[in-house]
Amino acid sequence: MSRAIRKCKFSSDGWNGGDIDELVQMFLAAMTWDGNHCSKSSRDHLIEHGFAYRHEGQTALTGRGKVAALTCWPMPLVWFRRWRRIKRNPFNRTDQKSATQ
Repeated sequence: MSRAIRKCKFSSDGWNGGDIDELVQMFLAAMTWDGNHCSKSSRDHLIEHGFAYRHEGQTALTGRGKVAALTCWPMPLVWFRRWRRIKRNPFNRTDQKSATQ
């Protein structure tokens, strides 16, 4: 069984940052156009292992991918840090936009 977020010996925390960013992006945006992905290799990894699917240039998380985005370590820590930084619900995309304006 594969993990949604790969380990990386070159990163400071030991996890692949592209996988984390891609999971967060697809979780918040639901459907993501191929040109808007932050990491194409991470997108391909998620698709290959069944965490996401791709159809006509759009990519979205599967149910397995959504569960991984919420529970797979280090995602709980990522969501906590986002909540602490923006002081609002990190799962609501409109809150993030209004927090930066």
